[in-house]
Amino acid sequence: MRGKRDDHDDTPPPNHALAGLRALRAGLPDGPGPEADETDAARAAPAAGDLPRLVARKERKGHGGRTATRVSGLSDDAARRDETTRALKRALGCGARWDETDLIVQGGDVERVAAWFEARGHVVVRGTR
Repeated sequence: MRGKRDDHDDTPPPNHALAGLRALRAGLPDGPGPEADETDAARAAPAAGDLPRLVARKERKGHGGRTATRVSGLSDDAARRDETTRALKRALGCGARWDETDLIVQGGDVERVAAWFEARGHVVVRGTR
């Protein structure tokens, strides 16, 4: 069995398509500090009294044998529904769609979905049906 090579150079070859990006990275400004994250979170989360109680449960029926998580009790506002769906899909890295008044999230990880909504101030009940 061969060991790791110590003479490996980490720099890409000069004709590599992304070779110039390493030099450009040094000229970029620093990202936002932690205080910017706190203000964004405070602005995005509505007051706790305004949010409805949600029910998150795992389902298999009607999803082609695949497991899905159904979240009931969300707002009926179309713009807010689209914004919530887009943010959830991006944060959890999964698919999501609306089924009438319920949000259907691909996968059966109820805890991850519930934690995501709880971080935004919702009260989430884990249900069975």
